[in-house]
Amino acid sequence: MVDTIFEVIEQYACIIIFGAVGILFFIYPFIEKRMTFNIKDIALYWTIGAFFAALAIAILVQNGVVIGVLLTSLFGALFLWVGVSTLYDVSRHNIEVKGILIKIKEISSFSRRRRIHYELTFNVPEKRAEYTVKYASPKRGYTVGKTFAVYIPENGNTAFIHRDLWSIVGIIELLFGGVWIALLLKILNII
Repeated sequence: MVDTIFEVIEQYACIIIFGAVGILFFIYPFIEKRMTFNIKDIALYWTIGAFFAALAIAILVQNGVVIGVLLTSLFGALFLWVGVSTLYDVSRHNIEVKGILIKIKEISSFSRRRRIHYELTFNVPEKRAEYTVKYASPKRGYTVGKTFAVYIPENGNTAFIHRDLWSIVGIIELLFGGVWIALLLKILNII
């Protein structure tokens, strides 16, 4: 099949665009002036970057099986990593204490439905320290000055309120990672 010059230009333009978007997502977490990204955010950006880079490679080599293997291994590894890190965080926050809520910060996502969650700051008198819960559901009524049970680690100033919920989320992420890796093994058996 003979490609016209316009089809070739279109193909290489797509390769350049997808590759540039992939590179942008790879380097974006490191060009921020405030390095506020944690490892989960960086993994998300790298996954998006790898997806666009894989699309560029797919157009370049015109081989769908290679790209299927790349994307499947990428998603499997990402889900396994996030699941393990979530379960590690939950297991590390194993000390249950009573904390007095001293500050509520409302954080909304930029979606159509405008989802809202809270960042809560607790004062734990027995530890003489403040702990922060990053993601708290708006369904539960939080009032400044009330006492809540929070789970804290040995070191650090983060805390969990919904420890059981995050355990379930970590297990689901691990299961999804296992499904992706099983899919990868199935693809490799076909080849």
